[in-house]
Amino acid sequence: MMNSNRRAPAMLALALLTLSGCIPQPSPQGEGDISEVRRLQTDQMELIAAIRSDIRELTGRMDELEHRQNTLSALAEQISSVSRRLPPPSGVPVAELELTERMADSQGDTLLSQALTSVRGGKFKSAIDSLDQAISQNGGKSYYFYWLGISHELFGTLEKALGAYHECATSFTKDAFAPAALARQAEVFVKLSDKNSAKLTLQKLISTYPGSTYSQNAKGRLKSL
Repeated sequence: MMNSNRRAPAMLALALLTLSGCIPQPSPQGEGDISEVRRLQTDQMELIAAIRSDIRELTGRMDELEHRQNTLSALAEQISSVSRRLPPPSGVPVAELELTERMADSQGDTLLSQALTSVRGGKFKSAIDSLDQAISQNGGKSYYFYWLGISHELFGTLEKALGAYHECATSFTKDAFAPAALARQAEVFVKLSDKNSAKLTLQKLISTYPGSTYSQNAKGRLKSL
């Protein structure tokens, strides 16, 4: 009972203060700040929604592009597979070509694969460009110079073919492509009407690689010159 009596005057005083304006009321400026905050929040929510929409659209486009890329990659593999069934032009050694194609696949050598595809299709200038790029990027390799020699030979730039065969045979003497390069080099000398150099090259092939198939073929070729 006493507690109720004590609270009554306090409540009455609070009512009088309110009526007299002594208790501070929310200012119009404060209400404006709250409205501005709410407006900014609304703008942010709309911006976030727009960004999420853009992300969904870009994700859809990326999925579509990935699907197209996979389709193109599969198509390229099919084209490559079909092209390898086609016989190469006359003058291209088939056994060496197939061997090097498998080598390029196992090593993932894209430039070499491109060059060999060009060789098989008779596009020797394109093969030369790919092989020059491969040598520049990956350094000299026996099969690069061997196929560069063949590409130049069949393209008709015989002097450059001699240089490529010479590089293959002299810088990679223990490589399987070295005797093959000597055999091709001898034939280029024949095309250039230089039978003496052709004979010397065949003799070098026979003496350096006596047990190779190229050496046996060189003996018969030497007799015909």
